[in-house]
Amino acid sequence: MKEVVWVFGVSASGKETFIRKVIDERPSDLLDQFSWNGKKIAASQVSIDVIGSYGNDDTKEKRKELEKEVVGLVRQNDVVLIKGQYIDYKAQRQVKLKTLLPDCKHKIVVIRVQTHDLPERLTSKPWWDKSEDPMKWTKGEQELVADLLKDLSQDFQVITINGNKDSHYEII
Repeated sequence: MKEVVWVFGVSASGKETFIRKVIDERPSDLLDQFSWNGKKIAASQVSIDVIGSYGNDDTKEKRKELEKEVVGLVRQNDVVLIKGQYIDYKAQRQVKLKTLLPDCKHKIVVIRVQTHDLPERLTSKPWWDKSEDPMKWTKGEQELVADLLKDLSQDFQVITINGNKDSHYEII
């Protein structure tokens, strides 16, 4: 069965890094954990390229293209990875794709990182606003992700992985 996999986590948790590792390096130990060895895997480029939403940009509009892109990718691949954003959840994109692709298995991979590691990761991002408190930001995002998962876990299989340095993304 084909899979549509949303990768969620707070900002700087390593969503894109995880996706790129799976796509570019294809480490067999990681693929084995998800039963993806020997499968054709693709990533939604829209989900990687179109990020952030600052209220005055066109991110919401551009991310609508994600649905069409994923439907096309599923035709040619066994597994499609999507870098999830909170705006996708607010737009119910996961539910829409589940309706558009009823014959696929729909999953959510959540990357969990130690709270004390996140401020350093956040402040190294090019988009980071240095006037923000990274710990306060992290706590707020953790609450958003927890609410999102609470809601989606009723309809999607949720797999949590360790995103700490040197963790090799083990399922926890």
